[in-house]
Amino acid sequence: MAKIEIFKNEQISVYYLLEEKIIYHVMHGQVEGQPFRDALLAATDVLMKNKASKWLSDDRLNPALKQADQKWILEVWQPKVLKAGWKYWAIILPEDAVGKLRMSVMATQYAKLGVKVNAFSSPEEGLTWLKSFKI
Repeated sequence: MAKIEIFKNEQISVYYLLEEKIIYHVMHGQVEGQPFRDALLAATDVLMKNKASKWLSDDRLNPALKQADQKWILEVWQPKVLKAGWKYWAIILPEDAVGKLRMSVMATQYAKLGVKVNAFSSPEEGLTWLKSFKI
């Protein structure tokens, strides 16, 4: 599995899986503010430029997002990523109970917007599911 690093800091690493055409992010702990936003925007740009539609989110170590970041996601990022062509989302849910609840609510919201969403306990399971969609 060849991957290109798109963005990396202490909070989050974002990759593009070349053959699979999948954005893959790994959160290393609490992710917030401008570094979080920069990571999502960089990934969205790669998704759009490569005509990709799949995203694998490893959020196991990320507790709940701050209110300001949730607002930014809805107002700024969501319209951009949907316009870029995002259609499939595999989530590795946070270990934190509040974070798990937050991601479950987001998954339901995105499913209503037409994104196929599924939750998994490991990145390998999520990757297998995403690969099952032939685009």
